[in-house]
Amino acid sequence: MALLRATTIAARAATGGSRRAWRLAGVVLLLAAAWLPQLATAQSAAQCPVFIVAGNFQSGNPGQRLTLDAKQTYNQVAQPAPERFTWVITQGDAVFSASGLQSVSQVASFQDQGSATWDAFTREDITLGSDAAQTVVVEVQSDSCRTQGAGPAQFLAFINPPPPVLELVPVAGDGAVGSAGDLVQLAVRANDPCAAGGPRRRPGGSAECPVDLTFTVTDGSAAFTSGRRTVTATTDAADIARADLILGPQAGPILVTVGSPFYPSIELNLRATLDRTLVAVGGTSRTGRPGASGELTVQLLENGQPVPDEAITFTRTFGAAAVFSDNVARTDGTGTARLPFTFSAQPGTGLVDARAPGGENVVFTVNSQVGGLTLVSGDGQSGPTNGAPDEPFAFVLQDQNGGPVVGETVTFAVAAGSGALTPTSVATDAQGRAVTRLRFGATPGTVRVQASAFNGQSVATATATSFVPQLASTNGNNQTAPAGTRLPQPLVVQLAQPVAGKALGGVPVNWSVTAGGGSLAAATTLTDSSGRASNELTLGPQPGSNAVQATVPGVGSATFNATATAGTGGTGATLQIVSGNNQALPTFTDSAPLVVRAVGAQGTPLANVRIAWTPVAAGTVVVTPAISTTDANGQASTIARVQLPGAQEVSAAIENSSPAIAVRFTLNGGVQNVPELDEAQQSVGNAIDTACPALFQQSQAGGLDAGESDLLQRCSELVVASGSNPGSVQEALDQMVADEASAQGTAALTTTAAQFDNLKARLAALRSGSRGVDIGGLALAGGNGTMPLSFLPSNLLMAQDDSSGGGEAGAAFSRWGFFATGTIGRGNQDASGSQPGFDFDTYGLTAGIDYRVNDDFVLGAALGYNNNDTQIDDDQGGLDTTGWNLSGYGSWYHEAWYVDGVLTWGRNDYDVVRRIRYAIAGLAGGATSVDQTAKASPGSDQLAFAVSVGRDFNRGAWSFGPYARATYTRLDFDGYTERLSNPTGPGGGLAVSVDGRELKSLEGVVGGKATYTSSQSWGILMPSVQVEWLHEFEDDVENLVSRFVNDPTQTEIVIPGEQIDQDYFNLGLGLSAVFANGRSGFIYYEHRAGQRDYSQDSLAVGLRIEF
Repeated sequence: MALLRATTIAARAATGGSRRAWRLAGVVLLLAAAWLPQLATAQSAAQCPVFIVAGNFQSGNPGQRLTLDAKQTYNQVAQPAPERFTWVITQGDAVFSASGLQSVSQVASFQDQGSATWDAFTREDITLGSDAAQTVVVEVQSDSCRTQGAGPAQFLAFINPPPPVLELVPVAGDGAVGSAGDLVQLAVRANDPCAAGGPRRRPGGSAECPVDLTFTVTDGSAAFTSGRRTVTATTDAADIARADLILGPQAGPILVTVGSPFYPSIELNLRATLDRTLVAVGGTSRTGRPGASGELTVQLLENGQPVPDEAITFTRTFGAAAVFSDNVARTDGTGTARLPFTFSAQPGTGLVDARAPGGENVVFTVNSQVGGLTLVSGDGQSGPTNGAPDEPFAFVLQDQNGGPVVGETVTFAVAAGSGALTPTSVATDAQGRAVTRLRFGATPGTVRVQASAFNGQSVATATATSFVPQLASTNGNNQTAPAGTRLPQPLVVQLAQPVAGKALGGVPVNWSVTAGGGSLAAATTLTDSSGRASNELTLGPQPGSNAVQATVPGVGSATFNATATAGTGGTGATLQIVSGNNQALPTFTDSAPLVVRAVGAQGTPLANVRIAWTPVAAGTVVVTPAISTTDANGQASTIARVQLPGAQEVSAAIENSSPAIAVRFTLNGGVQNVPELDEAQQSVGNAIDTACPALFQQSQAGGLDAGESDLLQRCSELVVASGSNPGSVQEALDQMVADEASAQGTAALTTTAAQFDNLKARLAALRSGSRGVDIGGLALAGGNGTMPLSFLPSNLLMAQDDSSGGGEAGAAFSRWGFFATGTIGRGNQDASGSQPGFDFDTYGLTAGIDYRVNDDFVLGAALGYNNNDTQIDDDQGGLDTTGWNLSGYGSWYHEAWYVDGVLTWGRNDYDVVRRIRYAIAGLAGGATSVDQTAKASPGSDQLAFAVSVGRDFNRGAWSFGPYARATYTRLDFDGYTERLSNPTGPGGGLAVSVDGRELKSLEGVVGGKATYTSSQSWGILMPSVQVEWLHEFEDDVENLVSRFVNDPTQTEIVIPGEQIDQDYFNLGLGLSAVFANGRSGFIYYEHRAGQRDYSQDSLAVGLRIEF
């Protein structure tokens, strides 16, 4: 058709009488004669290799069935004979589903597709084997293509690997048993964490895919070291998360549940036990006459402390020597339980088991006998260590009738405890009595004395308890007076004992000065009848601490402290800051030591001076210790922990100095001081540090709305977690950075550049002589994909009328031209500094009309549509940009020189999406999870101007075109305020408002293009290469400024702009072809190189039809 049309045009031209036209017609006829036979031959051959219709590059699980489709095409008029297809699985674990084999064949008939085209279709199903993570290769070949020597078509399929088994594995702590107060470390490993939740960013961490595991005490008495029953820990480089658990005071099982959103929960089982003991009071042996009364006494202790109100059960396990009506006695306030009993009427020996509810027990021996040794007095006494009880122990030895046994030897011995007896044996007197005295040893506690007669056949016991007298200061401690003066009150000690009525008078007390250089009125004083002794202290000559120790040998000592002040002493003492001032630290984090030095009038250091540390504003700082004492260098220190963001002050003062001798430290606490924050995160932290105190004050004054309350809650969580979990704080701050808006500049500049590229292509076409319709990079969308306009028949694009006669159709409109051109591209920017990483896809469509004023000058106007889809890395948000622009352009070209100019104005609309997702420890325990989507729809105006100048050189088949271009762009971005997806949920107060801003670009370009023209039998082929060097003159960094909407202070959050690359390159490769009938096509690829952390590629494909 095209050939006949060309011939017709040539013939018409010849009719006009032009010899040149006749020659053209002859050339066309010769070309037709050479071309038609080749066309006929090509149309009768099979199209090889076999064409893959569907099913390539599939993947499936083991045992899954996949469908593969292929076809063989013939281009000829008559229907071809049926085609045989051979299918072979050449690699991988799979079989054909129908046969279970790896090689099958089938015959298919051809179907008429119209336009002398025949297709034979073939389909096979394969079943994937069990060998996972493997590639399967399937080949299909037709007999026709095998005859022509063509290779087979290949399908590739992939067998998916099995999904990972996600589980938590106990490492330590499971099955642990301990006592109250014991610390048990729990450790759990998360297997295959990358498949579970990673990779995720974790600043400062070493694990590739860290996972947060939540440990919760679900049953039993225990808490973590934080004091809470729930704690979250992050896995380390070995994928192990650890938590320290403290066992509580209640005995029993403890159940800890460990879980994560990505893993099934597991349970750790522990047990807490109590250290309880049951002891016999008064020994474990009881002897008495039949019918006499007795008592079994025990004491129940837990961790050394008495256990009140517990039931003690007494059971006779052997014999019946003890008779009791009730076998249960309850412990009193001292943990003691007493069970009265009666010695049985029948003589004999029995055993009684006393047992506590926890299983602790003691066994008593009870002897009911006629005649024997009996304790009559002195039992249960007490006295000081190295002293003696007030009364002796007296025993009576009687015969079976109750009469005294005279002159029988009774032996005494200390059966338990520390002490000595005098005498150790004695003969009974006329009343059958035997008496001994006890002196306690140096070890306090219970002493059991045993008396025996008749060679041990008759035994009786007595007990006594020794104690260490208590020496305590009762008056005169912690006084203050000027240095060198006597304290106004005496120093008084009290010698006390646990049992009243003991005579403690006349005990010597030794006194000594241990600090401060003071003097005492006496070195030794004696206690009075009530056990008190006193002394007087004169303070040392220097201000500071004084100390005195009072000691009673064998008993203990008591310490008195006093402070000498400098106010009236005239010593000129001062306090100096040594280190620790003006620290910047995260809230709830220990500071470096705050150090002061106390010096006297001559600059000499003052030792033993008490320094009081207090926050200037209550509740802002915690200091530990609150009181410290200067050392030999006169220095004292404390550690501070700032609890409220901002500049806080701590006062250090010499205790009780008058007037006060003090200095102040300034500590700057805040979330912004968390380590390893980048500039944007620090800026958000600064806004949090400013907003949090302001919101708190506002809540105290008049209340907050929902958004303000949420912002106060979120910033309070960050303030508290800054010390305990800085990693979670950094992640939260990163989520609050509204860096999605940073991508606006790139999107706007990219869409502007796309329009300039489209107009640049049109101007180049005009200089090459293009007229009429110019369609580049356009496509129609269909049900099976997209179809370029170049596939449409020429008569649909050029409505020519062959019967009109005369010259070429449309000649009357040869000065006017219409064009449409499109550009698609994609690129990415790596994350750097405070800028996010993102990928983008962009396309621009430009359509316009121009008028050729004369052979050297063209003017035109164009309308452009732009679209840019930007996705922020790690699913943190995105930016969808659409815009329209209106352009005017012109080109002057003369004798290979040209000057182009373009002026564009446009408007862009943006759909900004920002995701805020993080988890952090809650203020009331547990964890707070924030999951919000912030949206906004701002716009921007753009104005751009470009001017180019260049010259084209031709050398044979080569053409060279150096050029220079300058482009100015100004973008005015509207400010906007975000809308949150869940305003009433956690994070509902984190919306930000972004300030409007202006972005300018002034770009200079120097480049060149080289083209080689090659004549072919079917037309002209022109490969080309293009290189541009670009320099950006506007290199000022543009910062993005935003604010929390609910921040009453409206503190700026500044996101630093990316440093602009001033020099980079565009590298392009193109291929153009010119065919008969005025058709031409091109493909052009361009890559941007030399920009830091940024890359961009674009592709343009087009068809040009002239008329």
